[in-house]
Amino acid sequence: MTVIQVIGLPTGVKKMVNFGVESYFPLPFVKKSDAYRLSFFVDGGSSFEDSINGDDMRYSAGFGALWLSPFGPLNISLALPLNEKDHDQTEKFQFGMGSSF
Repeated sequence: MTVIQVIGLPTGVKKMVNFGVESYFPLPFVKKSDAYRLSFFVDGGSSFEDSINGDDMRYSAGFGALWLSPFGPLNISLALPLNEKDHDQTEKFQFGMGSSF
């Protein structure tokens, strides 16, 4: 069961829809860019208590950068919500270290 935060109260849900599309491309003007790459992405999703309602879906799009450093992958992303609602909590900038499995 997934737990979401709705106006400060945790609520259990039965259904979740989540998707993402990401396109990677090399750094321009860098000859050996194997350790660096840029990306453009579009993400979407939501959680639902009973029936899936497309009006409750949220979408975002943005750009990211990845550096395969000697200490592990470092990534940053900058995204903007495409259909933000008044009560949504958004993060426009994210920084990450390491990789997910």
